[in-house]
Amino acid sequence: MGNPSALDRPSQTLPLETGWLFKQRDPTLSLDDFSSAEGWRSATVPSTVHQDLLAHDLISNPHVAQHEHDVQWVGQTD
Repeated sequence: MGNPSALDRPSQTLPLETGWLFKQRDPTLSLDDFSSAEGWRSATVPSTVHQDLLAHDLISNPHVAQHEHDVQWVGQTD
């Protein structure tokens, strides 16, 4: 009787909250730098890059004292 439609097939769940990584891009290198295994760190999803940097002790908490000024580079970095 023909092919079943997508609506007739069982649904699948694809978890997206695990397995994420992040890395600061070196602007002096080509985008091929992302194929290198160096510099990658685990990320939490959903989250923000600030929370992940905090989790890896790479920045001070921007909500404490004047630390927000110390982490301005985060928003200006790829």
